[in-house]
Amino acid sequence: MSMVVTFAEICIPIFYLYQIIFFLFFRKKEPKESSLKHYKFTCVTNFLIFCATCPLGFFIGVMATDSPDSNFGFILGFLFITGLPLLFFTWSLIDVLILQKEATNRYIN
Repeated sequence: MSMVVTFAEICIPIFYLYQIIFFLFFRKKEPKESSLKHYKFTCVTNFLIFCATCPLGFFIGVMATDSPDSNFGFILGFLFITGLPLLFFTWSLIDVLILQKEATNRYIN
């Protein structure tokens, strides 16, 4: 029995580990323009990972729903797959928006 490891099985956990380390330890209060580019890249990558996991999340959510009246099972099934990508996407989007606002305020003043 041979195990085949795909590119996504290796890169996505490494990317999330990198994000956790970056967001918790290496964030700067006064970012430079190069770090703003880094935050934008991270936000776009998180958005793409979230979009890639959405179809599987919808499938798991529909299969987890016992009755058509229960939306709670669908939400739990959806967030089981897409919860972590959604968390990282919203986190990076908030950072990009805050840094973009600081950058525009710095140029205006």
